[in-house]
Amino acid sequence: MSTDAAAPLGAAIRRRRLAAGRSLRAAARAAGVSPSFFSQVENGISRPGLETLNRIAGSVGSTAQALLAEANAPTRSVGDSLLVVRADVGLLVAAAHEGDGAVRSLVDASAGFEAMEIRGAPDRFGEAYCHAGTDLLYVVTGEIETEIGGKRRRLGPGDAITYSGDRPHRTRRLSGDVHLIIVTVR
Repeated sequence: MSTDAAAPLGAAIRRRRLAAGRSLRAAARAAGVSPSFFSQVENGISRPGLETLNRIAGSVGSTAQALLAEANAPTRSVGDSLLVVRADVGLLVAAAHEGDGAVRSLVDASAGFEAMEIRGAPDRFGEAYCHAGTDLLYVVTGEIETEIGGKRRRLGPGDAITYSGDRPHRTRRLSGDVHLIIVTVR
């Protein structure tokens, strides 16, 4: 799986920030990171973990899923409506902490929806976040706990949950090797 997500992801963040008319300093403040770190992310020098990427995405009016999809290298031929993402291909966002796992985009920006694969998950709740759209979270393996709108639910292999992305939500690992698929429809 490609781990060189920094440059295309940083470029996608910069495009979204400029389109939103936000200065680097204002976007960094809104994301709760230093302007220096935000600049390093935009320039492909540093890679944020998923929690930080969620905050950065919100600061530029986007989602982590949308930024990953925009940054995902297109693999379809010109005029081809099919996109195949092989198991060893795709942008990978490294975990912020050891054992947190990794995230990759499963679609490109032309898909009309966003989809992420998450392998591994932290054993603690991170910061809750909100975004536009409706999410479908499907548990492939492992057991997780979600907190959506202040209510907690346990989910295991084969379970799925759908919720409005504008409700504060977060997830943590309870047991096993966690493998999740999250699809967001705008």
